This record gives sequence, C-alpha cells and structure tokens, in this order.
Amino acid sequence: EATVTGTTEGGIPTGTVDFTLMTGLVCDGQTLDTDLNVALNGSGVAESSTQVDLAAGEYSYLAHYDGDDNYNADDAVCEPFTIVESLVVRKTAETSYDRDWDWTIEKSADQTDLLLAEGESFTVNYDVTVNATSEDINHMVTGVITATNPAGNPDATVESIDDVLNDSGNASTLNCEDEDSSTTFPFTLSGGETLTCTYTKTDASPDDDTNTATVNTSGDVPGGEASADVVWGDPVNITDECIDVSDTNDTDAVLPDTLCIGD
Repeated sequence: EATVTGTTEGGIPTGTVDFTLMTGLVCDGQTLDTDLNVALNGSGVAESSTQVDLAAGEYSYLAHYDGDDNYNADDAVCEPFTIVESLVVRKTAETSYDRDWDWTIEKSADQTDLLLAEGESFTVNYDVTVNATSEDINHMVTGVITATNPAGNPDATVESIDDVLNDSGNASTLNCEDEDSSTTFPFTLSGGETLTCTYTKTDASPDDDTNTATVNTSGDVPGGEASADVVWGDPVNITDECIDVSDTNDTDAVLPDTLCIGD
C-alpha cells in the first residue's frame, strides 16, 4: 500500500497511485507487473493488488502518485525485497533382503515294539514328515537424496544431511557430491545448483516402512525434508529352498528325490 501525506492547508490528498513491480533491488529492472490508477481512500491510502507465485529472487516496488488539484505528482522511495525459497529435497528408497530356509525331518512307525518268533517277519509302516521354516535376513535400504537450491536464491550453506529409517535409525553410509566433485560439510550450494547424495542402510529392519531425509542449513536459505515409503518386495537371494530326501528302506521309491517349498 502507499500513503500520500498532505499538508494542513491542502487537506487529505486525492487522486490515484500507480504501482510497478520490477526485478532487482533498485527499481530499474524489468517490469513484471503494474497496478495503475488505484484510487486513494479517505485517509490518503491506496492498496495494490496482491502478488502471488513469485519465484525466488530480488525484486522492488515503486509507487507513483499521479497528483491532484492541490498536490504535484511524485515518486515514493523504492521498496526492495527478496524472496528466498526453501531447498527442494527429494529422495528414493530401494530395498533388498535374503531368505534362508531351515528344514526338519521326522520319522514315525505304526509299531513301537515287536515280539517275533525265529524266522517270522512283520511289515512295519512308517511316515516321514518334513517341515520348513524361513528367516528373512540381510535387510538393506539404499537410495538417492537430492537437494536443489532454487534459481534466484542466495547461496545456501548446507551443514548436514540426516537420513533416518523409522525403526532402525540412521543410514550406515552417506556420500554426497555436487555437479563437479565429492563434498564435505558445511557445503555452499549456489542458486540453481543441486547436491546429490547416495545412502546405504545395511542393518535395516523388516519393520521399517518410512525413510526420511532432512537437509539442515544455516543462514538465509531454509533447509528441507523429504520422505519415501520403504516397501519390502520379494527376496533377492533364497537359500535352501529345496532339499534332497532319501531313506535306506525306501526300496519302492515312495519318497521324492527332491522336495521344495510349495511342493
């Protein structure tokens, strides 16, 4: 808004005000928008329309009073302002794990005691029971984290990056590099540049379902945060999914040579 102040003799100013929005901080840049002939109210105040969706960058506003019968036209003081956006953080989460099968085998007969005369024979029937249980091991989560400083922003100082799984905690390793080389913290990220990091969590938990990356900054540019769902699909490696079964008394080949999960 602009307030036009008059004198006792001239009274409250009337007329209109022109508002101009420009790039740069000194009101000499490219004109982005104008709001012309905005009428002064009874208190000598004119309110411009609201500007939305301005990108990060440096801007300035200039108000020009068009004058009336008592007051000459005049420019207000240039009003500079800067829009700073938070870092844009994105991340991925890829999972892997292995499955190990353990087997038990039991043999039971329909007779437990026999009393046979010399030369007498008796058929004993028996069952072979095989059971399997599995254990999922070596859970791992890997992925990529990117932090982009929006174009037009001042330099951002990245102090640290945290990558945390909701059940098993911090990532085991985190390696970052900008567009030129590997980085150490604190790191200066210029406007329009992106910092890319890879992470690994080698002792993840099967109960992990959310992975969150937080980019911490100091200075004028706020950091940011992003989350990704942790989805455990099929195992990468399966151990002892099948076994060989044999019995010295299985002369009729009743038992299968190989038994696998799902048979």
